[in-house]
Amino acid sequence: MTKWVLVPAAGIYVLLVGLLCAFGVVVGVSGGAAAPACGPNGSTLTVPKPWKDLNRPREEDLDYLTPEELTNATVVVSTIRTVTEGSNGGPPEVPLAPGAGRRAAEIALVVTWVESNLRNLNYGDADSLGLFQQRQEYYPVTVSTDPVRATRAFLVGLPGVKGLVHVPEWPGMEIGAAAVRVQRPAQRYEFRYHEFDEWAAAATQLLWAGVPVCPPDSVAPQPALHSAALPLARDLLPRDEYDDPHHDYPAVDLAVPTGTPAYAMVPGTVSLVDDDRCGTGIVIAAGDGGSYVYCHLSAVDVGEGASVVAGQYVGATGNTGRSTGPHLHIGIKVGETSRCPQTWLLSVYDGLAAPNPLLLPTVGCSY
Repeated sequence: MTKWVLVPAAGIYVLLVGLLCAFGVVVGVSGGAAAPACGPNGSTLTVPKPWKDLNRPREEDLDYLTPEELTNATVVVSTIRTVTEGSNGGPPEVPLAPGAGRRAAEIALVVTWVESNLRNLNYGDADSLGLFQQRQEYYPVTVSTDPVRATRAFLVGLPGVKGLVHVPEWPGMEIGAAAVRVQRPAQRYEFRYHEFDEWAAAATQLLWAGVPVCPPDSVAPQPALHSAALPLARDLLPRDEYDDPHHDYPAVDLAVPTGTPAYAMVPGTVSLVDDDRCGTGIVIAAGDGGSYVYCHLSAVDVGEGASVVAGQYVGATGNTGRSTGPHLHIGIKVGETSRCPQTWLLSVYDGLAAPNPLLLPTVGCSY
């Protein structure tokens, strides 16, 4: 298996593939003609778990982020890049000086590791939730538990709540000092933000350019039960992510890195979508009377009129169209009526038969 390793060179960290190189050159080592192993997040990338600055492990002792941790780390970094550099050729929402966007990503990664170990927590602390453990006094639950919106709030704030960009001189601060100004922890906990600078710089360098995506022919089909499958690999997201409400109408947004494999939820016939709102997408018209909508894709692997089976790879997630960060938008429609997909997705996640879309509710899954 190809390993992506970080080693010091000329005072900074550079990316190597399975080989230590004193000159900071990117070198690929894949054991002859063998391709890198394709992970459950649809990428060949592995990112080390954080180490404390004064105790960096040897390469052979490194542990690596789990699929859930890597997904969340990638969403944090890619959301900050979208906000500070723009997407789809558009201007940035928050223009920053060169290098400041990456610095913001380093700070955000340290905060999310210290606060939640890169897990989108909706339990435990009665007052603090999500990747950043943002307090409900300042951040609505719908923001703190949504990785994309939580990251944006950390960076640019909310009405009445300052974000990182409002901290004077933050790009030149030590990571811990800048993090404390946004998170406002109890003084006895401030030291925790000062221990992972080295890892944050290395991880951001890996993730800033985007996660390398497995080629389509190496993406295995998603297991299908009862002629239905999840739109993402089952072990990629925890169950409760499929139960999140949508921001304005019946649907669900699943925060995943650009390039994550997407799968057909049902057997049916494909029609292609390309508009300003959905971006690049597809609709699968199924025999159960439902239309299964996928939006914001970065790539489509099926053509207009193609027949697909449940669990078939259909494309890669992205950030196209009207999108504030990388994610997969899933909708289920019957005729022109949008239905709540959460019950359908949870049933399939649990290995049960998928509900008939005609029986899905039309209210109660948005805010």
